[in-house]
Amino acid sequence: MNEQMQQLSSRTMRVLEAVINGYLSTGDPVGSMTVVRNYNLKCSPATVRTEMARLGGMGYLTQTHVSSGRVPTSTGVRYYLDQIMHEEKLSLIDIEKLHSSTLSLSEDYQVMVRNTGRTLAEMTRQAGVILMPGLRHLPMRRIEFTKLTSKRIVALLVSEGGRFFNRVFDWGEELEQQDLTWASNYLNEKFKGKTLAQIRKSVISELREEKARYDKMLAKALGLMETVFQQGQLDEEVFIEGRENLVEKPEFADSKKIIELFKTFKEMNFIAELLSKALEESKPVVLLSNETGMQNIPELAIIMARYGTSGPGGGTLGIIGPMRMNYSRVIPIVRYAAEYVSDILNA
Repeated sequence: MNEQMQQLSSRTMRVLEAVINGYLSTGDPVGSMTVVRNYNLKCSPATVRTEMARLGGMGYLTQTHVSSGRVPTSTGVRYYLDQIMHEEKLSLIDIEKLHSSTLSLSEDYQVMVRNTGRTLAEMTRQAGVILMPGLRHLPMRRIEFTKLTSKRIVALLVSEGGRFFNRVFDWGEELEQQDLTWASNYLNEKFKGKTLAQIRKSVISELREEKARYDKMLAKALGLMETVFQQGQLDEEVFIEGRENLVEKPEFADSKKIIELFKTFKEMNFIAELLSKALEESKPVVLLSNETGMQNIPELAIIMARYGTSGPGGGTLGIIGPMRMNYSRVIPIVRYAAEYVSDILNA
């Protein structure tokens, strides 16, 4: 926190809170009479105007027109989030909705987490966002090869966190199921608990060793594993659910803005980088417009929280929407969703 933020008096802080709460509720500029009438400030409209002018000079409030009331800047909203806001308590209905999105533990890990993203979008009327951890960073619980046809094989990988990954690929020669079972058992015994990144490094190293040249079964097991690495998405993935909710927002009524936003959504590496900012944090992270790097979309905010483990083996879930949103409600929803998904994955 900078020194300027620390210098707000109790009355100045209450005026800032009143203006921001009014703006978040209506989207309209908030005038001094509204503050006095609706927020029980025991001072005159003239005094409130003086405080608004002071907050404007500090960069917390701004005026859209000379004769209008004030609206908060991203700096003002940041102060509100860090120093003023009180989170709402989740209702039983909210909790039940979040539970229902993760009920079926038999579902694929990806399906479960994406369902949670859709539920967040529905509950908040924003866009739900998910950063799925890259498989290469997850410790493996099981590796299994199954014969489909004479030369077609399916590989199933299950991470310690319960994430499934399967790929079908063609092998250059016919293999019996007993050979594939031997390969699976060998790889599980040797590499269980290691990440795919660690496994691949070992596989490449062992394929170069003399032993692999003379032990055909060992060479096949290592070769099968290397083929899996070449098949599919092992890096992190980003999913955005309920983006149509943003079209309804007045902040994005200008078609150029919504087109620009949806273009940004296609830049998955950029979105992944933003979402990864929560991976080392134990509580929800809020990024406001000036903190996202999206200078072309100044009205944006992202609320996200880590699920699973900390670091590269974990993921992020949350919402993207306009900076004008009900933070006191949305933040605890995102927090609870991340905690509940983490509990399921770690069970």
